[in-house]
Amino acid sequence: MFNHLLIIPSINDLYLILGSFFVVAAILVLSQLLRTYSKIHEEYLRKSVHIFIGLLAAIAPYYFHSSILLIIFALLFGIFDWLAVKRGFFKGIHGSRFSYGTVYFPLAYIILLTCFWNIDKYLIFIGIAFFSIPDALAALTGRLIHKTHKFIVIKDTKSIEGSMAFFISGFLLLYISLYFFEINFSISTNIYFFLIVLIIYLSQSQWH
Repeated sequence: MFNHLLIIPSINDLYLILGSFFVVAAILVLSQLLRTYSKIHEEYLRKSVHIFIGLLAAIAPYYFHSSILLIIFALLFGIFDWLAVKRGFFKGIHGSRFSYGTVYFPLAYIILLTCFWNIDKYLIFIGIAFFSIPDALAALTGRLIHKTHKFIVIKDTKSIEGSMAFFISGFLLLYISLYFFEINFSISTNIYFFLIVLIIYLSQSQWH
């Protein structure tokens, strides 16, 4: 199950990880510049960064021969993000509020890579993509619609509009990816994914 950790990265992996580093660095620098010099709201920038980096992380396993470079990259990114939150720099990633929420992303990625690389890379894709896209769209919807209808779920304030955006985009992402990866639809699959959507929904941050 974990023998993929011993596979030596190929030359192509080295080129890919180097390219990934420059792409991620460019996204972070651009978000910081836009936050400093533009009038774009920091929440839009923050969620855009989450979507772009999340999609990059989700598709990366399909192009790498070995998982080890991705795990190392995620570990280094996690350390960098932890320092950014702790010391208050690169707020284009996490915004003005103090939260270690973005640090959990690389941690979750490392767990997914370690556990599912040899089982099914689709599980890595959907796990990361789902945490990146529906949550971001829900938060953005809640902010774009100024007068949202709020309710409380387990002491967490959410909006009906943001929740609808979360469920709709979540199920679209699930079923489009199932079709794209040619995974058979079944009743058990639908129930399984409905539970995934519900669990992630309950665990996500507030959507105002």
